[in-house]
Amino acid sequence: MLSSHLLVCCHFDIHSMQMDSRQLKDCDIQALLEGDNSDEDIICDNSDDDPDYVLQEFQNNEDSESENEDMDQTVITNNIPANLAGASKSRNRLQQPDPRALWNEVDAIPTLDVFNDISGVTDDFQLDVNSSVLDLFSYFVDNELIDMFKQQTNLYARQKLRKMRSSESLTVKSRMNEWKTVTLVEIKNFLAIIFHQSISQRPQLIDHWSKDPTVASNYCPNVMSRNRFLLILSNFHLNDNYLFKKRGEPGHDPLHKVRPLIDNIQRRFQQAYLPGEKITIDEGMCAFRGRLQFKQYMPQKPNKYGIKLYMLSEADSGYVWNFSVFCGQSNVVINIVTNLLGSLSGAGRTLYTDRFYTSPELARELEKIGTALVGTVMKNRRGLPREWKNLILQKGEQIFRRSENLLAICWKDKRPVYMLSTRHTAQMITYQTKRGTEKTKPACVLDYNQNKAGVDLTDQLMSYGVFDHKTVKWGKKLTFHCLLMSVVNACILHNKVKGKKMSVTQFMKLLCTELPICEGDSPRQGSCGGQLGRLSTGNHFLEKNSNPSRKDKNTENVQSLLC
Repeated sequence: MLSSHLLVCCHFDIHSMQMDSRQLKDCDIQALLEGDNSDEDIICDNSDDDPDYVLQEFQNNEDSESENEDMDQTVITNNIPANLAGASKSRNRLQQPDPRALWNEVDAIPTLDVFNDISGVTDDFQLDVNSSVLDLFSYFVDNELIDMFKQQTNLYARQKLRKMRSSESLTVKSRMNEWKTVTLVEIKNFLAIIFHQSISQRPQLIDHWSKDPTVASNYCPNVMSRNRFLLILSNFHLNDNYLFKKRGEPGHDPLHKVRPLIDNIQRRFQQAYLPGEKITIDEGMCAFRGRLQFKQYMPQKPNKYGIKLYMLSEADSGYVWNFSVFCGQSNVVINIVTNLLGSLSGAGRTLYTDRFYTSPELARELEKIGTALVGTVMKNRRGLPREWKNLILQKGEQIFRRSENLLAICWKDKRPVYMLSTRHTAQMITYQTKRGTEKTKPACVLDYNQNKAGVDLTDQLMSYGVFDHKTVKWGKKLTFHCLLMSVVNACILHNKVKGKKMSVTQFMKLLCTELPICEGDSPRQGSCGGQLGRLSTGNHFLEKNSNPSRKDKNTENVQSLLC
């Protein structure tokens, strides 16, 4: 007669197999009931001596009692011989937990690679203390890229004119009737005006050319006429629209409109500079409220609607080393982080992330490629210690668990703070605040607070000058955002190369002075980088106009000798 344990196991196995789509035949069930009962492995005893049962206490993927019951059933069916469990192999097989996921209360010093890479300005960035502001900016946006702007703008204008003429929508008063082929000098002057408008805001775009003394500006009228600027702005383009692949077609690229600029400055960012040991990854936002498939909403950002960028920056300077634009693709965090790291992995760097990225899985993947991770984490992340779910701590108290090099800390400040680190121990450090009081915090929390703001620093620097005029063309918004990112990186390198601290606003002022007047160019008469070129030489006197076009009885028409 079969033992009670065997009857229970067989009854459960038959019931579970009947639930499966691949049911057993009657002959198979009879063979099961008449099988050999001498095998002791089929007896399931959920005691503390059973190693499979003990391992289940450390399996952190279940969040409810029902899921725990399913796991217990999986243990039972897994102990049945292979010939009895063929109906549900993939579902009922016990998945052994990773031993590295076992948490303990013994602290230890992590054994990770020490930073062994070079950092700073590379040899490819052949600029020195004598280099001008324009030289630094031209490294990222060189004449070859500006020439591409010119060619694509002229191409788009010709295509637009052809389309308007064929559809008979080109009216007499249309500004496109005045279109002339744009030159390299005009593109540089156009970019200079864009940068000037970024640091000198006006209520409307045309107010930069207004004669109203309350909003008048001398810079823009002396660099380019208003109509010419608006004409170039409406036709400004970076890529041929006829080469765009529609959604669903092979080779479709959502960023086709800005792809040449993104690829160019990404390569230049990485060639010019290597960040130090501490780097950060976070999201940036290019403000845009128009219609766009991959427009994002981020309530924590100053600009809540726009195009989201994943950015990797140096922690202390904010230099953007790499970035990618989120355009609706898969949001797998590990892929995002490893793609941004690129060649920086394997050098012993430490990556600081926020709770959106941090997880035990990411920490172990980065450990494999020689990169440490420090960051805040959500308490319900898969793989964290189970006791964190209903943890109650007093202010200043902490609890930690360790799994080899991975440290998990819960520390109570005003509210619980959950941290993961592969670079720290659970040591508490006492420090003195600015007010002279002493406070105690975990070492990983102090380190995180000092180095977490790399991308936030970049956003802050970019907020000092932004082309904030409305447009329905998302490609232009993202283009000017990337150009501004290049200006910020050029300013950071300027401060590192020359050992000076220049603000981004001052850097852009000098750039607006130097960009319109380049060697070998012939800027428009009066273009002198913000000075009034027409009035900068000679003396201006008034004389009576001998041939006035319009006479006034009360006044005489007078004009300057030089005007």
